[in-house]
Amino acid sequence: MRETERFDVLSRWRNELKPVFKPDDDVLFSVERAAAPVLCIIQYGIQLSVYTYVSESRLPSICISKRSQTTANYSGKLDNTVAGGYRTGETPLETVVREADEEASLPADLSPASTTLTGLFKPSYALVLLDFFIRHGLLDTTNEPDYIEISCRLRRTLKFPTRGDA
Repeated sequence: MRETERFDVLSRWRNELKPVFKPDDDVLFSVERAAAPVLCIIQYGIQLSVYTYVSESRLPSICISKRSQTTANYSGKLDNTVAGGYRTGETPLETVVREADEEASLPADLSPASTTLTGLFKPSYALVLLDFFIRHGLLDTTNEPDYIEISCRLRRTLKFPTRGDA
């Protein structure tokens, strides 16, 4: 399939295996990262937001990274401090530690167990930010008329079996 060049996404082949889980959390098989979207396979990953509070306002200041111009996906877009997908055989904590080192040069012992910006962020990071704003009380029913819908859509149920549905 890769050799036929019918799917542009397969040109981003990385020799990185992603797990395909059965509902009981066992790995059914592994698939190349670049092929997962073509095969409609759910990929799992981690997001690590690094932030501090600005002393006077008590508002969080979030560390946002900019993706390399040479990366295959969403090059040059703004992204979370650390984000990445599970590899076959990796636990979520191992993924956080690996990605923190790769993307933010954070050593393993430091790794924890607006319309004007439209188009600047990697799409999945918008969801992470919305969740962060809700968890930190920056977004609620008093300042966002669509708060209930946003909250529900962040935690929607997929209509087919996924990891942990056994």
